[in-house]
Amino acid sequence: MKELKQQLNTIFQQHKEKYKSLYNDGGGLQAQAENGNNFSPVIKSLSDKLISKANEFLDKNGTEKKSDIENHIKELIRDFNSLMINPYN
Repeated sequence: MKELKQQLNTIFQQHKEKYKSLYNDGGGLQAQAENGNNFSPVIKSLSDKLISKANEFLDKNGTEKKSDIENHIKELIRDFNSLMINPYN
């Protein structure tokens, strides 16, 4: 389980860096619109990869830790959502 959480955290960090590279810190309405457009595919990719990695783990190890894994993924997605406004936090 610890190894899976590390893998999920690595996926999170990769997507955080990806969004940082796309982020427009110009501050105007155009920058905000661009950031929204750039954020959507990155968070979709993050969600897909986190779920895929968790499913691989569950297929190999059974489902007794499923709720712990789901909660960790929800926490990562919630944390990522907060990065939309400022990915440098």
